[in-house]
Amino acid sequence: MVNKKGFYLLLTWLLIFNVVSVYSLEVSQGSLSLNINERNGSVIIKNTQTDESFFFADDPRTSFFSLRENDKSYVLGKGNAFDINVSKTASGVKVAYQNPFYLIIVDYIFIVSKNTMTANGLEIDVNIKNISERSAKVGLLFLIDTYLGEKGDHFNLSAGQTIKNERVFTNDMPPFWISRGNKNPGLMVMTNAISGVTQPSRLVFANWKRLEENLWSFEADPSRDFNLPPYSFNDSAVAQIYEDKIMTPQEERKIKILLGIQNNEGFNLNQGASLSPVSEILTDSSSDIENPTRDKTIQMKNDYTAVIELLDNINTRLRTPETLTQEELTVLQEVLKELERRQDAYLQQ
Repeated sequence: MVNKKGFYLLLTWLLIFNVVSVYSLEVSQGSLSLNINERNGSVIIKNTQTDESFFFADDPRTSFFSLRENDKSYVLGKGNAFDINVSKTASGVKVAYQNPFYLIIVDYIFIVSKNTMTANGLEIDVNIKNISERSAKVGLLFLIDTYLGEKGDHFNLSAGQTIKNERVFTNDMPPFWISRGNKNPGLMVMTNAISGVTQPSRLVFANWKRLEENLWSFEADPSRDFNLPPYSFNDSAVAQIYEDKIMTPQEERKIKILLGIQNNEGFNLNQGASLSPVSEILTDSSSDIENPTRDKTIQMKNDYTAVIELLDNINTRLRTPETLTQEELTVLQEVLKELERRQDAYLQQ
């Protein structure tokens, strides 16, 4: 991605820095952080353990969802076709796109792998609702501008194969694919290995520019690598395509995607990153203290209760410190950090 990265770095760095810093919502849990642009819904997903972004982060708009309606397609967050609303939830972040015909909600939910107690993955639930009075054929495409694999083998599949050229999977869908950088583990995206994951109808590996310019009509050439001279070099991307289906008025279509830090166990659907009563402290008293409609006295009482529970939990673990895991220590540190943030907010009022 030499040319594209250099271009964006030189021409849009100041603009991106301003937009991300002023118009973004950032949340973190466990080993992951999400930074979502509130103007266009673009997202930066980072492994906080290695400080590496899963997607190309210099311009996060290069990864996106595309909605196709009959023969017309839209990139969600680009242009003025949809109104956008970004909000924090108890389990992550929700992005809503709406126009007179469709309401599309993309819900980013922190999840855990099977033998882990703190967040190391994301469940992305996409709900498409036809709010119009007409039927239409509707499909969804998720373009991921991968980044980590461009430092080595671009992609690895579940059976151990590497992908270094353009390729399309349909019926022979691999259970998952991996984009791995210099620091292990890398990004792992599930495709059909877990019950409840929506299997794409097509999984495409190709050069980003070739994919972006031919989103819904792309034809892979197995003899091509991920270069497109003179425009881009070593620039790989993945498109997960969910085929068109007829949607009647008021009908909803749900698509579930799982991705996260590479691991050997896979992820647990709908299992939030909860470790013990300690991690529930943030959930039990998670309302925003800066909210002017919120009763500050009630919030302070809730946070006082959270502190007492936290101290009790710490005292319990001090009796057997050898049983304290790194994941539990991480959660304790997150709770302390959040309580300190709230203390500062109280003092400023």
